[in-house]
Amino acid sequence: MFNTDDGDGVISFGENGIVFNTDEGDGVVSFDEENGSINFDTDQGDGAINFDDDGGVTIQTDEGELGIFTSQDAPPTWPQALGVPATLVPGSQSFSILDLGDTVVTSGVFNHDPNEPYAATSIATLLSSGWTQNIASDQDGTVFAQLTGPDGSIAQVIGDNSGYTTISVTLPQ
Repeated sequence: MFNTDDGDGVISFGENGIVFNTDEGDGVVSFDEENGSINFDTDQGDGAINFDDDGGVTIQTDEGELGIFTSQDAPPTWPQALGVPATLVPGSQSFSILDLGDTVVTSGVFNHDPNEPYAATSIATLLSSGWTQNIASDQDGTVFAQLTGPDGSIAQVIGDNSGYTTISVTLPQ
């Protein structure tokens, strides 16, 4: 039992998981070790957090699903024309995908030779593919750009003179 300025409640350990009863609502938090998930069953809605063997996390609620995945391999949502830096430090790249249902955000982080202008080359590649540059900055060794694609996609490119480049692309589904 607990009593705070924000309200009162009871937390107990039941056969099905952690049971809570508060001024704000009631529910059960359970753990499914076999499937790698944490489940939430409440009077305000249900949900689950699922963990896969590859490090991916999916959050499911009554309103939809959110997926977060990481990999060293370029995912299918990565713009093929951008590729990866030619002077990439082996194993230094990281891709992540945030699946929001109606949009997918794919990000790539790269460590490469500082003499390779990968950020500037990526911006030029997008521009030559019909993208429009909305924001541009190139100062003190850091390049930043935000671009909009013909299909409404949004790309953000950040690169610095130490050989790090991050690119995020938001694609409508």
